[in-house]
Amino acid sequence: MLRSIGATKKQIKKNVYFEAFALGVIGIPLGILSGFLASFILIQISNYLLNNMMTEGLKLIFTFSWIATGISILLGVITIWLSSVRSARRASKITPIVAIRNSGNIKIKAKKLKTPKLISKFFGVGGEISYKNLKRNRKKYRTTTISIVVSVAIFIAIYYFSTFVFSEILEENPVNDYNIDVRLFYNDYDEDVNQILNLENINESAVLRSSYTYIPKAKYSKEYLEFAKENGVEDVDESTEITGAIEVYALGEKAYQNYLKQVGVKYEDAKDKGILYNVLETQIYDQENNKMRQKKMDRFGYQAGDKIELTDYAEDGTQTKKESIEIAKTTDILPFGLYRGLPAIIVSDEHLDRLGFGSSSPQVVIDSSDPDKLQDDIDEILKDKEYELTNANEHIKMIMNFFTLVAIFVYGFIIVISLIGVTNIFNTITTSMELRKPEFASLRSIGMTDKEFNRMIRLESLFMGLKSLLFGVTIGLGLSYMIYHFLKDEFVEIMKFQIPWIAIMISVVVVFLLITMIMKYSLAKIKKQNMIETIRNENI
Repeated sequence: MLRSIGATKKQIKKNVYFEAFALGVIGIPLGILSGFLASFILIQISNYLLNNMMTEGLKLIFTFSWIATGISILLGVITIWLSSVRSARRASKITPIVAIRNSGNIKIKAKKLKTPKLISKFFGVGGEISYKNLKRNRKKYRTTTISIVVSVAIFIAIYYFSTFVFSEILEENPVNDYNIDVRLFYNDYDEDVNQILNLENINESAVLRSSYTYIPKAKYSKEYLEFAKENGVEDVDESTEITGAIEVYALGEKAYQNYLKQVGVKYEDAKDKGILYNVLETQIYDQENNKMRQKKMDRFGYQAGDKIELTDYAEDGTQTKKESIEIAKTTDILPFGLYRGLPAIIVSDEHLDRLGFGSSSPQVVIDSSDPDKLQDDIDEILKDKEYELTNANEHIKMIMNFFTLVAIFVYGFIIVISLIGVTNIFNTITTSMELRKPEFASLRSIGMTDKEFNRMIRLESLFMGLKSLLFGVTIGLGLSYMIYHFLKDEFVEIMKFQIPWIAIMISVVVVFLLITMIMKYSLAKIKKQNMIETIRNENI
């Protein structure tokens, strides 16, 4: 319209550049202020989490960075300039009549508008029109498609990165199933233990005692013998007198009864026998990948009904005591409170005393809903006794705060990228729908009903979403595998690559919801238009 009333190409260019300048003057300062505000909030949150992680003396300080400000301004100016140069050039070259009628962008040959038979078969005429619309307006939708592809790909890749790293850290630093650990270093502790176990806020507990014994001429599993031979474990040979160290554990009456239920053994069948937890967790060197990795295996070859000879030795190596214990069952289920990674025999308290090997100082382990309160109550009971109490809740809080701290930055980055993508998508779709007013008015004028019109728009959204997701998910999976390839050698455990299905499902749902909502918003505005007036303006 400006060209039609005498505006020159130079004036049109200046007009576009001035609009870009005005947007920059408004957007860049607001962006810088928002960035520093977000930095200030992140630093406050980080300091709170660091304080809870018991990192004394470590505190982040908010400072104004002229370098960051300068780079932000430079990036903003370059982005706006690159965005406006092409638009200004195109706007100055286009003829007035073409610009007014908005037909310059539609330059496509009829043969390129052929619709695949599958679309015609499954979606009918509405599907054909939707498909051809996307073909005709591919330049308008290209920005939308690219924005969705980039957002989806980055989201899937970062989601995989955070999930991979967090799972590996938890694998290498497992959290105990208890959060209060009390070790008693005195005799006549029964009354104190009963008082502790009757306190409030206790979900599960065990009173651990153990005897460290040996198995002369131990019967090892075939897998362990091969492992020992390959890794140079000494004195593991069935032809020699070998000693396999093993601990015999008692859990306390209640915990022992619960454990028997877990492994599926009746008390009458186990009270004079033992449950063999036969899992050995160790690290082996993987020559092919040049790293250490975790390995689990059965250490011993005993089965239910076998008898194990247990011995005790004096400091000079002479045998002092010998007893046998029958195995009621072998299992890979570890009782509450044990995280040793070594085989053990679980017996009743009475049976441990009958064996006569002596036992360690009792260790009371508790899973509490309020460990800090429970710690105070236990300290009050044992205030005049010799004991050691560890509150693992602080360790758990430290790990969770660390995860939260990392997640804030990781998912904050995802949100920023997604917001940029959403802004581009919203702007492109709404602008495109606005420019297609004459097209929509023409379709309605030749008899297209509201139902058919809405179906056509929904199918356009479907086709655009499927195309964007196809590329976005593919690129996201590729980036995820690259992350896996570069990070897997940094961890002890070699995990197989797992497709991030949750991230893909989130992407699919969000993309279709977003496109549908923006389309509906645009349609709500278009439906208010006067069809006759729109067609008349188009033909002037």
